[in-house]
Amino acid sequence: MRFLKKHDYILSGIVFLLTIIGILAVYSTTYNNGLSNIFEKQLLYILVGGIVYFVISKFDYNYLSYAKIFIPIYLFNVLLLILVLLFGKEVNGVKRWIDFGVFQLQVSEFTKITVILTIAAIFNNVFSKYVFKKKRTILSFLKDNLRNNLKLVLLILLVLFLSFLVFIEPSAGNAT
Repeated sequence: MRFLKKHDYILSGIVFLLTIIGILAVYSTTYNNGLSNIFEKQLLYILVGGIVYFVISKFDYNYLSYAKIFIPIYLFNVLLLILVLLFGKEVNGVKRWIDFGVFQLQVSEFTKITVILTIAAIFNNVFSKYVFKKKRTILSFLKDNLRNNLKLVLLILLVLFLSFLVFIEPSAGNAT
């Protein structure tokens, strides 16, 4: 019950409304064309997406800023990108998807989230103690502290490595 008290009903209502509009658009375009399987797939995706939405909304996102969490997420994403390169399904001469039979997974979409988590975790680790507690600017922090400059270089390298793996898929639209 605590979850229901803290739930953002306005956001959920807007998502629900947009979902209804989208599913009605899919239904109206596929109704007379004999493409009802597309509509049924979309209903399944909405159901799965709704379940994922409510599970994730119960999750405390502050845990993602700890290195213990972001490192496995980063490494798992790198593994998935390598699997795409080795075993990915080729469509129009491009390997971007892992085919699970029932559905296809485009790993580069998860890479976008991983990049955000990587940047957030390193910035949280590097800057939060210094900038917020000592009331200094990030620029003065960078001038004063070489060790943290090296962490920023590490951050840039981690993000560039993920971008490189996405770029060689090639899925250049996602590598930017």
